[in-house]
Amino acid sequence: MSDTCSLSPPPLSLPPPQLSRDPDTAESSPRRSSDLVPDSPSRRDSFSPLTLAPALVVTTVDPPFTIEHVNTSWVRLCGYTPAEAVGGTLKLLQGPLTSDVELQKLHATLSNLGRASVRLTNYTKSGEPFLHTLLVEPVSDQYDSNALTHFVGRLIPAADEETEAQLDSVQPSPSWWPHAPHTFSASTPPPSPKSSDEADARLLLLFATQLALVKTVKNDDWLALVNRLALGEAFRTSLSLPPAHGAGMALFGRVSSGVAGLVWHRKALDLNSAFMWPPGYFAKTEHNMIADAKGNIVLVGGREEARVSLEALLDINAQHARSSADAPPLSYNELSLLIEGSRGIVGVFVRSTREDRLLFALGVRSLLEHCLPSLHPLPLLLLTTNGGAAPLPRAEQLRLLSSVASKDARVREERDGWLEARLPIDTMAFAELSPLQQLQLHARYGITSRSLVILFRKLSCNGHDVAALRACLSYALALAIEHNNPPSAREVVRAGSPLMLAAWKPLVEAVHPDKDGSIVTFTMPTPPRRYAELGELSGPVEADADGETGALGNAEAAEGALEGSCAAGSSEALACPPVKTIIPSQDLLVALGAKITLNEFVAGRTTARLSNACQQLAHWLLQAQRPRCSSLLFLLRSWQETKQVEPGSDLLTFLGGKAVENRKRFHEALSQLHEASDGLSYVTLLYSLVRDLRRPCLRLRVLQQVLGLDCRFSRDIVFGVVCLACDVVEGLGSTEASVHGRLGETDRAGCVERVSFSNYDEAAELEADIALGPRRRSGRPTDPLGHERRQYRVTSGARH
Repeated sequence: MSDTCSLSPPPLSLPPPQLSRDPDTAESSPRRSSDLVPDSPSRRDSFSPLTLAPALVVTTVDPPFTIEHVNTSWVRLCGYTPAEAVGGTLKLLQGPLTSDVELQKLHATLSNLGRASVRLTNYTKSGEPFLHTLLVEPVSDQYDSNALTHFVGRLIPAADEETEAQLDSVQPSPSWWPHAPHTFSASTPPPSPKSSDEADARLLLLFATQLALVKTVKNDDWLALVNRLALGEAFRTSLSLPPAHGAGMALFGRVSSGVAGLVWHRKALDLNSAFMWPPGYFAKTEHNMIADAKGNIVLVGGREEARVSLEALLDINAQHARSSADAPPLSYNELSLLIEGSRGIVGVFVRSTREDRLLFALGVRSLLEHCLPSLHPLPLLLLTTNGGAAPLPRAEQLRLLSSVASKDARVREERDGWLEARLPIDTMAFAELSPLQQLQLHARYGITSRSLVILFRKLSCNGHDVAALRACLSYALALAIEHNNPPSAREVVRAGSPLMLAAWKPLVEAVHPDKDGSIVTFTMPTPPRRYAELGELSGPVEADADGETGALGNAEAAEGALEGSCAAGSSEALACPPVKTIIPSQDLLVALGAKITLNEFVAGRTTARLSNACQQLAHWLLQAQRPRCSSLLFLLRSWQETKQVEPGSDLLTFLGGKAVENRKRFHEALSQLHEASDGLSYVTLLYSLVRDLRRPCLRLRVLQQVLGLDCRFSRDIVFGVVCLACDVVEGLGSTEASVHGRLGETDRAGCVERVSFSNYDEAAELEADIALGPRRRSGRPTDPLGHERRQYRVTSGARH
C-alpha cells in the first residue's frame, strides 16, 4: 500500500511459488490475466534460488527453551501443527538416534547465549527419522537494545545441505543449483554460522513475532523516498502489518511496478498517532486525510468510523493463520503513521525471484546504503504471499551477480535503455567478484559510480599504469556499447577519464602531412574513422589513423591488468570486445565521443590538428582579403568547393563578406582553443564554440576532425559530447569554484536542498534533478540529447 492506493477488487489466490519461477502474488489492483501467471524461464530470464522459507523455530532465550513460533516450512518438515508445538520444547522431536553428545554441546552453547551449529537425527510426528543441521542464532526483538530475547533456529535437512555448502563456497560461475538429494553422515562436520546469519535471523524473528511493518515502494518513487529519509524529515506514509512469518497477505500493488520495499521495526515507530484499517479496506488516505487550522489530522469519507486498533489487526492475522490452508490470502491492511528519517528501517524485501527484479532490489539496497550509511549492512529477503519471508543470503546474492556477469554476450537490440528502471549495485560489498565480472555486470546492468572508480584505480595502479587504464577504459566502454546500455557507457567515461586526465600531461604531437588524420580538410566531408569500441578494428596490431590499437590489442592490454588484479592462480580469460561492427545509438555515440575527445586531447593529437586548422584558416583569410579581383575569384572557387560538401551554401554569403567574417571569428576561437593552458579552459572554450553551431557547416566539419570524430557525430551528438567532457574535466577540481566559475555563475534561485546522487550514479542524479528539483543551476546542460526523453519518462511514468 502506498500513498496513492486505489479501490480494487479482492485479491486472488495463486499457486505456491516454484523453483525457476517467479512467485509473483496476487495483488489488490486489477491486472491482466498474464500478470497472474508466474514468469517461466522461456518467457524471461529467471534466477532460481531456494525460494521456500527455511524451517524456522523460535524459542525463549532461557532454559528449557520453550517454543514460541514455528513457520509453515517447519510444520511441513516435522509434521506437528503450531498448536502442538508452541508452548512445548524441542524434546518432542528427539528419539533413539538423537545424539546426546550433540545435545549437550548445543545446550552448553545456548546457556552461554552463543551461536550454535549441530547435526542431529530427529523424528517427525509420524516417527520417521530425518538427518539435519540445526543453526541457532541468539537475537533480540528490541530496536534500541541488544538484550537477547530469543533463539532462532534453522533446520536444514540433509537433502538441502549440498546446496547450503555450495552457497558457502560459491565461486563466480553460471552453474545452477543441484537438485539431487545428498546424504551426509552424522560424523560430517556441520557448517559454521556466518555473520550475515545474525541479521537474517533477526529479521525472520521480527516477521515471526509480527514486529515487522512493510511498505511496497513503486519503482519510480525510490529516489524521492530515499531523499526524504536522508534529509530526516517527518512525513506520513502507509505501511502494512503482515501475519506471522510474512505469509498469507497480498501486498499492495503489482509486482511489476513495485518490485521491492522496506521493512521497519514496529517498536521503533510511534503508533500513538497512527491510523489503522483492516484488510480489504482501501483508505485512500491521500484523498481522505486533511489537516485542520491547528495542524491536526482529520479523517473524512467514513475513514474515522472504519478505523481499528493494533490488537484488532493482530487478532485478524491470528485468525487467518488458524484457518485452513485453502483459505484465500488476506488483502493488505493499512497503518498510516509518521516516519522520521531512517529510524526503524531494518531490511529490504523483494517480491519476485526474477533475475532483473532481484538486481533491482540489490540496487535499492545500494542506494539506501549510499545515502544512509548508518543502515549498512541491510539484509535482503524474499517476501511473497504464499511463501512468506525467506532470507536471501549473501552467497545467493553473489551467485546471482556472478551468473549475470557470466552470461553469453548478446546485443539487446529491442531494449530501450531509457525506459527501464535502473538502480546500480555497489560491488564493493562483493569482493569475490573479479574485475572482469564487475565490468561485465556494469555493461549488462550497472554498478555504482564509486564501485567503478575504485575498480579503475585498482586496474591502473591508482592511475599510474596509463596503458592498462586506457585499455580497460576502452574495453569497458565496448562492453556497454555492445549491450546497448547508454547510462553504463556514460558512467565508464565519467569514472575512468578523470584518472586518465590526471595521469597524462598534454603533449603536442608533431604534424606529419603524410599521416592520415593529422591534416584537417576544409573542402571535403569529414573522413570516416574506425573505432575499436565499435568492433571496427579487429586485428591484434591493427591501428587507426590516430594510433588507437584494435580490439584484440586493447583486449590483450586489458587482460594483463585484469589478470594482475585477480587472485593468484586465477585462470580467468578475457573475451575480446565485439569483433562485429556495431551501429550504436546517438546516446552511445555521445559517451564514445567524450572518451575519444578527452583521449585525443591528453595525447596531444588535438593540439596538432588545431595548429594545422589555424594555419589553413589563416591562409584562406589571407587569400580572401587580397586585392578585390583576385579575392572575388578566390571566393567564387571557394564557394564552388564548399557547395560540393554543403549543397545549401549561398554564393552571396561568400561574395558579400559574411563568410570571411564568420571564418575570421572561427579562426580566433580556434586560436584561443589552441592556446588553452589546461583542460578546464580547453573544454570551456570548446563548449562555447559548439553551443553556437546551428546547422552542419565548415565549423562543424573542422571540429569533428579536431576532436577525432567522424561524420557519424552530428551537431547534436557533438554538443552532447562536449557537455559530458565538460562534466568530466570539472570533476577533477571537485570544488564549487571550478563548477561555477568557468561556465557561468550558478543561479541558486529555484534550487532545492536534497541529497546528492552524483557519487552513486549519474542517471539517478539527472532523474532527481527532474523529479525533485536541481541542487544547483548551471548555464550548461549535462545531457542535452537525453534530457527530453528522460523528462518524459520521469514525469509520465513511461517505464510502466
